[in-house]
Amino acid sequence: MKRYIFNLFIWFSQTINVVFLAGHPDQTVSARAYVNKHKPFWSSVYLFFNAIFFWQEDHCMQSHNADVRRAIYSINLIKGIHDNQH
Repeated sequence: MKRYIFNLFIWFSQTINVVFLAGHPDQTVSARAYVNKHKPFWSSVYLFFNAIFFWQEDHCMQSHNADVRRAIYSINLIKGIHDNQH
């Protein structure tokens, strides 16, 4: 159940990124803020989210890394490579 709720939060963030920010459907808003932190708007979003998730060291970077891991996991599933770590 915990994983299900966590996945809902990821889906919600990806949905916001697509619907309101015209972003990539497999990228969370936090991850996008990390990737674009050198741009004025995204720099503010980056600082804001890292402040909200103050208990995590660089939340946006961790979100980006998690997005990359999910993408690699999906690619491996398509290729038929099974990894039980996800």
